[in-house]
Amino acid sequence: MILTMKDKQRANVMAGVMDGKLCAEDAGRILKRSVRQVFRMLRRMREDGIEGLIHKNRGKQSPFRLKERIRGKIIALAKGNYRDVNDTHMKELLLQEEGYRGAKNRRRPTRLESYETRVRH
Repeated sequence: MILTMKDKQRANVMAGVMDGKLCAEDAGRILKRSVRQVFRMLRRMREDGIEGLIHKNRGKQSPFRLKERIRGKIIALAKGNYRDVNDTHMKELLLQEEGYRGAKNRRRPTRLESYETRVRH
């Protein structure tokens, strides 16, 4: 488990609350959370330790991720037929010409990682 700086700060503040050095209101101000959230984090830290403070979806793939086969086709189109097309036009072309309904929301990150330089119009 790798902790970010934000995770380390959260753990230190929550440890201060557990030791009685900080009250929940002060911890909430430091972490920019409500008192209720501080108590929820405190409960999770007591139950699971520092791992309880880390979001449970960290490190997992999105359930909305495009299948590799479809991503490959979109990347090939971005490098080939739609090389000189801007992002908005490419989305429209993928929807109309290629029939990629899923491309409506997910196409932009796929295109951006497909090649280094983007065409700007």
